[in-house]
Amino acid sequence: MNRRQTRRQFLGASVSAGLVGIAGCAAPTGDRRQRSGSAEGNGNPASTTPDTTERMAQANVEPVDVRGALYVPARAWNTFQMWHGYDEKVIERDLGYAEQININAIRTWVSYEQWLENPEKLERSIDHFLTAADDRGIEVLFGLFESVGKEPTEKNLHDTDPLTAPPVQSPSSPVIQNPDKWDEPREFVRWFMDRWKDDDRLLAIEAMNEPGWLPKIKQFSKGMFETLAENRGRSR
Repeated sequence: MNRRQTRRQFLGASVSAGLVGIAGCAAPTGDRRQRSGSAEGNGNPASTTPDTTERMAQANVEPVDVRGALYVPARAWNTFQMWHGYDEKVIERDLGYAEQININAIRTWVSYEQWLENPEKLERSIDHFLTAADDRGIEVLFGLFESVGKEPTEKNLHDTDPLTAPPVQSPSSPVIQNPDKWDEPREFVRWFMDRWKDDDRLLAIEAMNEPGWLPKIKQFSKGMFETLAENRGRSR
């Protein structure tokens, strides 16, 4: 990685780029107006939306150079298995492959279920992952919770049969749907932030993957995001 991206740069550029996408979806292009026969489209040049570079320049946001990929080891069928059977040699090998193809950012997920089982082992593994990535010029985006997958039962967490092994939701639906059961997930967030909130090897921290539109999942994600914000570190 030629130049380390700060979290402020990354998030600022992401917001600017996102605004372009929103603008592009909110209104039809001039060509679509013409095909629909609207008054705006009759005989008028097609309107244009500023591209991402122009929008970022207008917002005075410095472009960032992020070339990323999602990552779960080949032998892990869900992120619990990634951390439960954490293999330093496999991680170093795979991040080496990423470096060879000029990737400078990796997105993956921490496991709340592994934290419940063995927080000390998870801490050692996360620190090794960050060190291995940093040694190869790669920054890491960690997600803390996952809305996609089957319930995190013991069977689903440990299943390695290619025909049945599922991605696993984290935490379980009974926890997500009941705010009275959020104390442990909040403690997990605090545990993570206490250790890595100011770690320059991190590109960003994600509260939950794809919270979607289900009210209970959105409510849980919002609650965990608020806990993240309450425990955030310095800006960089």
